[in-house]
Amino acid sequence: MKNKLGKKFAAIFMIAAFLFSMLAGSSTKASIFQKEKERVEIFPLATEGDWDNDFRAMFLPEAGEKDGIGSFNSSNSAVYKGGAKDMILSDFGATRA
Repeated sequence: MKNKLGKKFAAIFMIAAFLFSMLAGSSTKASIFQKEKERVEIFPLATEGDWDNDFRAMFLPEAGEKDGIGSFNSSNSAVYKGGAKDMILSDFGATRA
């Protein structure tokens, strides 16, 4: 009787663990009952300030999410060279990706 009860408990526990893992997945794709999350990218349409190349901070970035630190340079980025400097980003827009 005790062995039968143990097997029944183990089966119920495994089913419950499986269902919990499907419902509480660590990402939206891991969960079978949720839709994939919509992604929105927000970016400034206007900048002002005293950083070098501050206009490079406008619009969508040229470097991608998976690009390393080496992909950022003065030809595609706003550059801070030290001291008391300001950069103000404004007039934000959005795009769906």
